[in-house]
Amino acid sequence: MKIPPLSFHDFLEEQWDEEEETEEIETVLKVVPPVYHQYLDVFSNVKAEKLPPHRACDHHIELEGLLTPVGVIYSLSNQESETLLAYISENVEKGFIRPSSSSTGAPVLFVKKKDGGLCLCVDYRKLNSVTRKNRYPVPTMNQLINVFNGSTIFSKIDLHGSYNLLRIKEGDEHLTAFRTKYGSYEYLVKPFGLKNGPAYFQNLVKDIFSDFLDISVVVYLDEIKVFSSSEDEHVRQVASVLQRLRDNNLFSKASKCVFHASSVEYLGYVFSRWILQKLITLPDALSHWENVYLERGVDLISKNPQNSHQIIKQHGIKESRFFSIKVEIFSDLVDQIQKEVWQDKDYKEIFKQLERGESVSDYSLEPQAKLLLFKDRMVIQSNEKIQLNILQKHHDSPLAGHPGQEKTLKLIKSNFYWAGMDHSIKEYVSSCQKCPRNKKIHHKKFGLLKPLHIPPGPWNSLSMDLITQFLLHNSVDSTLVVVDRFSKMAIFIPAYRTITSLDLAQIFINHVFSKHGAPVSIVSDRGPLFVSSLWTDLCDKLKISRDLSAYFHPETD
Repeated sequence: MKIPPLSFHDFLEEQWDEEEETEEIETVLKVVPPVYHQYLDVFSNVKAEKLPPHRACDHHIELEGLLTPVGVIYSLSNQESETLLAYISENVEKGFIRPSSSSTGAPVLFVKKKDGGLCLCVDYRKLNSVTRKNRYPVPTMNQLINVFNGSTIFSKIDLHGSYNLLRIKEGDEHLTAFRTKYGSYEYLVKPFGLKNGPAYFQNLVKDIFSDFLDISVVVYLDEIKVFSSSEDEHVRQVASVLQRLRDNNLFSKASKCVFHASSVEYLGYVFSRWILQKLITLPDALSHWENVYLERGVDLISKNPQNSHQIIKQHGIKESRFFSIKVEIFSDLVDQIQKEVWQDKDYKEIFKQLERGESVSDYSLEPQAKLLLFKDRMVIQSNEKIQLNILQKHHDSPLAGHPGQEKTLKLIKSNFYWAGMDHSIKEYVSSCQKCPRNKKIHHKKFGLLKPLHIPPGPWNSLSMDLITQFLLHNSVDSTLVVVDRFSKMAIFIPAYRTITSLDLAQIFINHVFSKHGAPVSIVSDRGPLFVSSLWTDLCDKLKISRDLSAYFHPETD
């Protein structure tokens, strides 16, 4: 889809307000690719700060109790008073708030920002406590990541102002009132801190992008992610998203957007074609801090040495005793796979053919990472360590959530391939100890185990078991053990591992029934010999109760 870019002059005349600063316009033009320049009005800061229209999913505050009377007005410092006055003036001018005569009102307070500034917060806890909860579903991380398989190009569009794009439902504005020493004001747009904010905002964006969801777009609140498998397709999809934003009077902040990337940060994770990894920003930030070394060698991350002892006291930092332990450091999973496959003799010839430009059925070469692909899936060499790593990431990790055999198989097969993978994946999942302990039980609960009753006299109740795999002695390799449960007297009868139910009946007639009579009950496990039809019929004829062990508990006898 080719969209002719606008010239800077045409853009100023046709799409941008005169209030915009030229420097800001130039910044937007640099961030947004030329192919999308006809949608530059979507990135206008001035338009984004105007009062949005009412929509069907305006934020409705439904009360289920009596609203608590007005809150107190907290005392403020000079800096806080100046910030409050500036906030009121700015938002009244935008039309986001207006003077209020509401009989209720929440207090305001301030929280320090990272840059030292102050952020105004309205304390809506009392209002939230009597507000009915909106159960509109907000997607989880697992639901979002499952749709990205096979995508090679990504864009991220961040909405400008987020909650301020959503209006308070007409008639509910008085409930958002907040009290200050400069008067009471109420919101016309949704403020931060109100209960049900995520639910209403997710409802808004899902209604707007409903026909794109899970096909080319994933939306989580104010973050829109577009994913595709080709450049041309991606241009069409991003253009459709920008057009949809324009049609619905929504705006984006260009400085937070990413276009046409092979990997993108999204909701605290880095997404790419082959890798989903958690974004760890703290170690990166710590690496740029100056280190302070105390005389005992404790490395403290602090710019002010005077605070070192306070840090130790507060956090209990101690010198580690275990730095001498050897640890094995693994490189990135993709690097491991690349190295192993290149050294595999079975794939060397395929690599050579593909590098020469020859065609190999079902195989291809990923040019950037030099990865061998089988039907667009990464080929894994028969390395158990790498396969185990992949299995753990797709089944054991908290992000995976221990899915069943079929789901784990589907997740792994969407990106990876190795010989016999179906068998190894199913075997791994079936051997997982945590799955049966934590999975939801769909059958009726098992009853309590009942202990064996104490027999009233000798040879009233017997237990028996066939012990096999002895060393051969006169062709005998097994022993049938019969125990009187009352006197604990035992009979050891030579037998064969291949004994039949007819042989078992003959042994009991010769060694038990002829000497002690028929018992009332016989306890045994559920071996084929003891549940056979002939043995069952014999016990029924003699009115002997067969007490079989519980399933998977053969030790009962």
